[in-house]
Amino acid sequence: MKTRIKLINSRNPIKTFLLYKIIKAQTVCIFLLFPFFIFGQNANADYVNELRVLYQNDQKYRNQDVKASMDKNEWKKAALEMDRKCREKLDKLFYQYGFPKSNKVGDEGVMTALLILHHSEDCKWNNRWVKIVLDNYQEIDKYKNLMKFMLERTYGSEFGICQESAKEIYALVKSYGNQIANELGIQ
Repeated sequence: MKTRIKLINSRNPIKTFLLYKIIKAQTVCIFLLFPFFIFGQNANADYVNELRVLYQNDQKYRNQDVKASMDKNEWKKAALEMDRKCREKLDKLFYQYGFPKSNKVGDEGVMTALLILHHSEDCKWNNRWVKIVLDNYQEIDKYKNLMKFMLERTYGSEFGICQESAKEIYALVKSYGNQIANELGIQ
């Protein structure tokens, strides 16, 4: 039986070969080594696992079935409380491990941080995290469109929840250079 696997972030042929051998031998060891191969040898398994839980929590009240099963006000209150907990946890992880870079936590870890920022309605926190993301802009390469959408949704539209900070945030983005400003749709 042949098994094919597409590895995330697998740039190292030795890792790919070793993983193939493990699968081919059908050993249970794969489940112990999986985070190592997926997230790189320098990955911190605790960081990866915490971000996975954070992603699940972030998405919990965005599930249409959950949303439909709750009263609208009850759902909104629960979603905002979960978002607050996710922000607090992301802050703790950031101070403990630094920005979630792909080579540490995989692309999914980077996406998790951006989704929490995208869903947040706390303008003070959002402003701080926009700066953190801009400081690590090279790490969000695959998710620039999500960042662009978040900036528009949060600061740009007439319904943006943080409109009062828009000029400050747009000036901050521009201070990182024209290329970044253009990529993020800031003129």
